[in-house]
Amino acid sequence: MAIQEIISERLRGLQVRVGQGPGQTKYLAFIKHGGYVKTWKRAKQIERELEARFGKRTRHLVGRMTKKNRSGLPGLRFEWRQYSGQIPYLYLVGSYSDANGECHTFCRSVEKHGFDGALNDGLSIRKKHGTPPISFDDAKAAIWQHYLDVSGIHSKEGQK
Repeated sequence: MAIQEIISERLRGLQVRVGQGPGQTKYLAFIKHGGYVKTWKRAKQIERELEARFGKRTRHLVGRMTKKNRSGLPGLRFEWRQYSGQIPYLYLVGSYSDANGECHTFCRSVEKHGFDGALNDGLSIRKKHGTPPISFDDAKAAIWQHYLDVSGIHSKEGQK
């Protein structure tokens, strides 16, 4: 969403955002721009101007790779989790944004579902919520080395 309402102790207004770089955001205070309705109209106008200047925000085809993502597959990674003194378990952890732009996460136990089952579930959950589909074989090829690194399993080729 390019226009967000900002309400805090000191701020009351709208934030127009078309990107993350300098000049790609603009804050409009309700009191300065003549109230709620006039500020929304001005925000829509500024949104069109910023989109014309910087381009419209688009969704990435498969997802975006962040600096912290070491899995090779956007939105999916393996991690160890431990609950209340139990043995740590390896989970496939995934994330996606729904139609409203809200972020959600899910996890699948590798012990319970197996590697293939957990990965297949993760891909289907992300696909169901609008992320572009990726084939199971391509996803497995992209994330397999990350799985080996996190799980502590070393491939037989590496032991020779």
